[in-house]
Amino acid sequence: MNLRFEYTENNHFKWGFGDEWYNHPDPEKQYKIQLGYVTRPVKRFREECIITAKLIASKATKPICIGLSGGSDSQMACLAFREAGIPFKVVILSMFDEEGNNVNDHDIKTAFAFCEKYNIEYIIFPLNIDEFYQTKGAEYAAKYGLTGVHTIIQCATMDFICPDYCYIMAGGDVVMVPYRKYVTPDLEIPTYDWDPTLNKLVWWQAPLPIMQHMMEMGYEGTSKFYLYTPEIIASYLTDPTVTEFLAVQDIVYEVYVRWHPQVRMWWRLFHMLYKPLMTQREWPEMIPARKYTGFEQLQGKNFNSGKELIFQRHIDVAAAGKTLGQVVVTTIPDLIEYVTKPHTHSLVATRKPPKDEYIK
Repeated sequence: MNLRFEYTENNHFKWGFGDEWYNHPDPEKQYKIQLGYVTRPVKRFREECIITAKLIASKATKPICIGLSGGSDSQMACLAFREAGIPFKVVILSMFDEEGNNVNDHDIKTAFAFCEKYNIEYIIFPLNIDEFYQTKGAEYAAKYGLTGVHTIIQCATMDFICPDYCYIMAGGDVVMVPYRKYVTPDLEIPTYDWDPTLNKLVWWQAPLPIMQHMMEMGYEGTSKFYLYTPEIIASYLTDPTVTEFLAVQDIVYEVYVRWHPQVRMWWRLFHMLYKPLMTQREWPEMIPARKYTGFEQLQGKNFNSGKELIFQRHIDVAAAGKTLGQVVVTTIPDLIEYVTKPHTHSLVATRKPPKDEYIK
C-alpha cells in the first residue's frame, strides 16, 4: 500500500499478514507487527505527548480535529496539542437509538465539560447505532474482519470528519493483561489459565482495521497517538508507576483473581487503578472521569443479553472470523527491550488456531 500520510512517525509501526504489510486480514496467513526503536533520549510522558502533537501537526495539511470521549486518553491528547500551541477542534460522538434516545450521554458529559473549561470548539457527530450496525458497521466488519463492537464506530467517525480535518484518535496506549490463551468468538470473553508462575503481564496486539481504514481512504491523522513514536511508547512503559506495578503484578493479580474468579475484565486492574495515578500526575489539569464504553445503557443484566450483544453478534457474522486468534502477545519486559534497542525483526502472532478449535 502506498501510504499518503505518516500514521506513526516515519510509519515505524507496521503490521500485516504473511509477507505483506498493511494487507487485508487473511486467516491462512500469520499476523505480524513491527515497531521502531528509540533514537534519542526518552523524556517524561507529558513531554513526549507534546512532542508527538508537534510531529503530527508538522505533517498535517488540514486543520486538526481530535476525537474526544471525555476519558483521560483523549483529554491528554487535547492538552498536549493545547500546550504545544497548535489550534484544534474536537469531535464528540453522540449515539442514539431508533427511537431517537441518546444512549451515551453519561459518557460524553465530561467531554462537554472539558470543552467548556478550556474553551474548545466542538463538532457533534450524531449516529443512529441501530441503523449503523445493520448497514455500514456490517460492511466495515466484512471488509476488515473487525469484531470490536465499540471500536468499529470509529470508522464512521473518520468518514464523517476526515474529508475536512486531520483526525487524531487517542488510541495506542499499551494495554497490559495477564496472558490469555484465546478468546471465545461469540462474546469476546477472555479464557484464562491463571497461574502466577506461568502467566505474565503482556501486551496483547490484535490487527488494526481502524488505522487500515484511515490508510485505505487516504485520510490524514492517526488512530494511535500513544504509539506514534517509539519514544512515547518507551516513556509510558518506563514510567515509575508502571515500573511499580510490574514489580507487584503477580501478587495483585493472584489476590484479585482469588476474590473475583468470575470477572472477565482483569486488564482493568492496571488501567483503572494504576494508570489514573500516572495520568493524573502527568496531567493534573485533566477532569477526572470514570472509564465508560458508551454502551452501558445497551447492556443487559448479564453478558448474555442486551442490545450490545445483538450488535456484537451481528458484526461477528459479517467479520466471518478473519482475524480470530491472530494476536501478537509480548511480555512487557520484552516490549520495553524491543522499543529501546536496535532491531530488525518483527513480532509475530503466537498462534494461528485451526478453524474447528472454537465451539460456537
